[in-house]
Formats: sequence, structure tokens, C-alpha cells
Amino acid sequence: MSAREIRPVLSVPGRLQSIWAVFGLLAAMTVTGYGQTTVGQILGTVSDASGGAVPAAAVTVTNTGTNEHRRTVSDSSGNYIFPQLPVGHYNLTVELRGFQKFVATEIDLRVDDRGGRTQRCRLARSHRR
Repeated sequence: MSAREIRPVLSVPGRLQSIWAVFGLLAAMTVTGYGQTTVGQILGTVSDASGGAVPAAAVTVTNTGTNEHRRTVSDSSGNYIFPQLPVGHYNLTVELRGFQKFVATEIDLRVDDRGGRTQRCRLARSHRR
């Protein structure tokens, strides 16, 4: 070999191995990124004592650590959802005129909750006039 010849640093199989190693590293980083979610959701259905859907109920979640409140209204099927909530402990209240206030405390929303937390809310009729 003369002094002017240049030898490749990596052979073709070596380069392919390096490329696959880089792709493998990137794939591992992507999977790790998805596993590090810090948000979840609380969802559920508001129903009356007979199991019928209760639409238009005011639903509020409160993060007990930060006192942050989020509000929504149950849909025509009684369903509600609070997406993208930071993990933590929550209280949930449901209110609608003619019904007693429903309160659920210490709902624990954790990182490993894949589908969120489901909270069914059964409202009792109010006896006040």
C-alpha cells in the first residue's frame, strides 16, 4: 500500500452495523419518551338513581395539590371527560338543579394509568323545593 492510498475507516458491513445501531438508539429514545407521560384523564358518566343518563350536569375536577379547577358539562349521554390533566390527586363534584351534589374525593391520577380514571357519578334527586 502506497502512502497516498486512503483506506476506509469502516467497511460496508461495519457501516451498516453503525447505521442500525443509530436507528436502534433513536427507536429506544422514542419509546422511552412515550413512557414518560405526566398527564392523564378523568372520564365518566353522570346518571340518576335509575341509571338514566343525566345531561347538562356541571362537572368540576380540582387538583388537591395545586387547587387548579377545570369544569365541563355532561353531554346528552351523561358522559364527561377531562383530558390532559397533570398527574396528582383530584376531587370531583357534579351539580345539577333538582339533584343532590355528588362529591368524589382523592381520585389518584398516576403516570401508569393508560386509559385514565373512570368515575361514575350517580345523582340522587333533591328533596328541597
